[in-house]
Amino acid sequence: MGETEDYTESVAAHKASHEDGGADEVNVDGLSGELADEQKSEWSKVSGKPTTFPPEAHGEEHEAGEADEIDVGGLSGQLADEQLSSWAGVSGKPTWFDGTPQSDDFSEVKEPKYWRHFLALTAIGANYWDRAENPGYLTMYAEKYTALGSGTLRTMFPYQVLTGDFTVETKIILDVSPGQNYRAAGLLLYRTTYNLIRFARLYNDAEQLHLMHIVDGTYFTSSISFTQNTLWLKHIRTNSTTTSWYSTNGTDWTQFTDPSTVLTTSAPLWVGPVVLTGTITPLNYSAKFEYINFT
Repeated sequence: MGETEDYTESVAAHKASHEDGGADEVNVDGLSGELADEQKSEWSKVSGKPTTFPPEAHGEEHEAGEADEIDVGGLSGQLADEQLSSWAGVSGKPTWFDGTPQSDDFSEVKEPKYWRHFLALTAIGANYWDRAENPGYLTMYAEKYTALGSGTLRTMFPYQVLTGDFTVETKIILDVSPGQNYRAAGLLLYRTTYNLIRFARLYNDAEQLHLMHIVDGTYFTSSISFTQNTLWLKHIRTNSTTTSWYSTNGTDWTQFTDPSTVLTTSAPLWVGPVVLTGTITPLNYSAKFEYINFT
């Protein structure tokens, strides 16, 4: 082969010599071009990388019945809209509503706030009541000259305000018979001293069941002989008419005399238990009330 003769012999395949660990390994630093395959890298060496990653809209995925449904139990915050709920699930709800009568079995020693108190400024003696002395009962006491008459109400009593139609029922237990004039224990429906109904176990020269109602200052009374010291009393008011009932066993009821017509449906009445003595002598008289039911 002369000096000017062409060299035409092929170069043998030798890529392996330029690969990692080969005899003629290539250093790719600074080489241009884009490799066919994605390359490993560190985050710090990635240029043009984003700084935030807002998710694509996907709220539907978290809705009811979807693949990624959210359980909101225990989450904090207040939703924009009012939510469905049951009465049992409402916290802080009132246990009574002003003007709505609340029955009482006197099982709570502390007096519930739905009871109000009437205090007669003309009272000579005093009335008071106790829920703890005989648990499960309201024990009421009256001292001297706590009287009830036309234009006069010298007593104190717990009451609730009722309007419209209603029924009120109570059970009364006397440890002793009244025994002295004007001692009484019963129910009082009171609007003013000139408009009221008192239905009571009373002594007035004899043991009686006694109904007194005053309409615009006009005084009406009716009574029957009655000696039982455990009794049930009830008033039923419909429109402007009130009927009075009594029972000796809590089951069988007897209407007492004729209906009493007092006031109008819209006029509020103060309704509650009452104990009276009607004597100047300072002598306590007491009665126990087992319950008062309003319907």
